Amino acid sequence: MSSDDLKRFKLFPANLTARADALVRGNPVTTRPDSGVENCFPGLEFDQRNLDKAFFPGLLFEFHHDAGVILRDFDPKGLAGKFFTGKDLAAGVFLLFIRGNFASRDANTSPRLLRFAPPAGLESWRFVRDLEPGPVAVVLCGTATYQSLVASLVDGQLEVAVIERWLEKRKNRRESAGELQFVLLFGERNSFLTEEGVIDPQSVGAGDLTRSLCSPWQYDFADCGCFYWASNKPDLVSSDAQQAQVLNFQRRDRSEANDRATRAEDWLLKHGGQWDGEPHILRHAEMMLRWQDLPFVVAGRETDRFTPSAATLPPRTLSREQVIERLKELAQVEHALAVEYLYAHYSLGIPRPEDGPQPDSRVRAAGMDVFHIAVDEMRHLRAVNEILIALDEEAVLGRATVIGRDYDRTGRAFKHDFVLAPLSAEHLKWFIEVERASQNDHSQNTIDGMYTLILRSIAVSAAFTTDEKQRLSQLIKVIIDEGMEHFRRFSRAQKALEGLAEAQYLKVRGAPTRLAENHPDRILQDTVDASYVVVLRTLDYVFKVADRQRGAMMQAATRAMYNMDDAARSLALRGHGALFDLSGYRAVSAAASGAAGARRAAAAELGSPLNEHFARLEGSADPRHRELAGRMRGGLEQMTRELEALASR
Repeated sequence: MSSDDLKRFKLFPANLTARADALVRGNPVTTRPDSGVENCFPGLEFDQRNLDKAFFPGLLFEFHHDAGVILRDFDPKGLAGKFFTGKDLAAGVFLLFIRGNFASRDANTSPRLLRFAPPAGLESWRFVRDLEPGPVAVVLCGTATYQSLVASLVDGQLEVAVIERWLEKRKNRRESAGELQFVLLFGERNSFLTEEGVIDPQSVGAGDLTRSLCSPWQYDFADCGCFYWASNKPDLVSSDAQQAQVLNFQRRDRSEANDRATRAEDWLLKHGGQWDGEPHILRHAEMMLRWQDLPFVVAGRETDRFTPSAATLPPRTLSREQVIERLKELAQVEHALAVEYLYAHYSLGIPRPEDGPQPDSRVRAAGMDVFHIAVDEMRHLRAVNEILIALDEEAVLGRATVIGRDYDRTGRAFKHDFVLAPLSAEHLKWFIEVERASQNDHSQNTIDGMYTLILRSIAVSAAFTTDEKQRLSQLIKVIIDEGMEHFRRFSRAQKALEGLAEAQYLKVRGAPTRLAENHPDRILQDTVDASYVVVLRTLDYVFKVADRQRGAMMQAATRAMYNMDDAARSLALRGHGALFDLSGYRAVSAAASGAAGARRAAAAELGSPLNEHFARLEGSADPRHRELAGRMRGGLEQMTRELEALASR
């Protein structure tokens, strides 16, 4: 499998924090790239615009100008810096053209030439936002040149012919007064990351990612009037004196008389500026100095008191022994969910790009959402076992047969039997309901509810050391944080498949059945099962080694998952489902946790279940089988070499 193939899979994050053997204390879960809120205007955790301003190496643009896209700054030491001076910036430099690869609605990229001319503003940024990594060319010009060209627009378009006529009259790069005319630059679209996968300070300055966000401790908190805020800054509230939700949270006069006199039409019509105008609302300095004096808002109402109901009282906590017991069960649940989601993904029969025509873009989008959720569950399986190992317990790689036990004895648990089923509309609906319940219900009968109970139990229990509380809490918070996203992704997949008949997008339409020995595709089904066993053996090995190399070893272990993916995808394209048979799994010998020699020997044996199947594939008359064997053997050998090398350290 080539490096380009690996880019299609999001099995491990690229930044240093997320790749660490253990979560770095003090870094919140938002430092993980998978945890970023997918809203980039202006965003809730960082502002994507501040990255795209530096799309061309060494240049910094400004999109918030109606006249056009302006060059705001340049790196004098960069390759592009020699073409500009401080006087040029003071006089004004505009971006005229970009040529590069731009993403399209069908997820393909294609070279395009974009012309920028008024009206500009954020529409220009929206195009730059779709600029993909790769070669890019830009044309810039001075203010006088830009104004002259804009005055010559043909039907509102900046045509090449207009520039050619303009150039015929001017032979030199600069006018006699020294004003910049045209500059043509070639480069690579800025990736904003270093080779280690962290934000490059040469491209993005300290504080640039968040300086334009709306946060309570930032300047523009008082100016945000877009009505998209979450509860940390409400817009419309009610109070004890005014039951209707018509009061401005930033109002300066909070007297009972003023609240009672405020009407709904005041904010609808802005009441002559008295609802949100000067001097009726708290402004920047007051908001920054008095934000701690602002009242709490519960259910849309300002209040200084909160009385928990019986439903909101925290449930009982678990003992250390109970926490360990629940974690062992959750490890098996995460395993089961990962396999269920993988089977649903493979039922779509999405081939590798080089293996043939791709399905409808909507099917592809839905499939990737389901695949990413399955990957999350595999990460959760690892995280739960990391917690168990930290508590001096052995890793658990079993697979649950029932998902959703009735711990509360309320009869509301799912009690869902583990099943391999295609991504039919009905089964996708069940996935959504499971994640919806987990997202909104703190009952320990749901997965997230159980993690929340475990998190609370660890935090308040004297049975856990301070170090355990800090380390384990961070791991559990990551699981909860990622799990909350699954409901949205499954809902998005459902939306993508709306209007499509299942016969249009399902390659595998039922539960898997074991093919006959003489069936031509039986070898693929057996290979998937053997690959699945190798994945589990590799995970078991990495957990048993239990040294400082676990993070690097886990990254090497993903090659076993790529092999399984390759084989399962090939099988699904032929209309058959993978069995994910556990019967061939045998735990790795405890000797793997011993000396370096024993670790190397155990690593060399991890892929042994696949050897006979490689031989069968290589001896097949089908060239696709032989090609698959070559790819898988290469991936397995590379994983083995990496694990053996790490075991020697």
